[in-house]
Amino acid sequence: MPDPSVRARHAQQTLAAAEHTAAAAAVRRFVPSAVLAAIEAASGSDWLPVGHDVALVRVIHGALGPERYDAFARGVVLEELEGPLLGPMKRIVIAAVGRDAASWARLVPKAWGLIFSGCGEWTVVQADAGEAWLRIAPLPEACAAEPMWPTSLASSLSAVLAATGVAGTSSLERFEPTTRAATYALRWTPTPAA
Repeated sequence: MPDPSVRARHAQQTLAAAEHTAAAAAVRRFVPSAVLAAIEAASGSDWLPVGHDVALVRVIHGALGPERYDAFARGVVLEELEGPLLGPMKRIVIAAVGRDAASWARLVPKAWGLIFSGCGEWTVVQADAGEAWLRIAPLPEACAAEPMWPTSLASSLSAVLAATGVAGTSSLERFEPTTRAATYALRWTPTPAA
């Protein structure tokens, strides 16, 4: 199994977005300088240790608090949906299924593999009109040991709802420390058929 890794482009976008928030000073002060240097020096397609992402999440979430972090994480993923990693997938999905939130939720496992490697497998438990349940297991120990990291995934998943234009919520429903599994629910108000 590969070492748990995150695509450098994701870490770079997270770091760049943080520079425009109240978390900027905290990132420079509390994220280890070696982690910042590795993120900045990497090519966007490189893989970095997932601990780099964990360090960013810990500090940014701590500096922004839950509500502002939620908007921050959603914004990073929405930006990635316009970029070279997830942008092509987004365009194909829009052409194939439009902006159906249930269909987009079913694509989380594929999108995950473009950004994270060796960081668990997603299972779509249910995805239909108004609700999707997704489960990931096993999370790497570095991610599972940081309480904010599994919670941050709910914020990132909320980008599915924002990208599809539906009002709703994304939440961490259950975290199982022994199996390092997390279950998430996306709930939204379906848009009427045209």
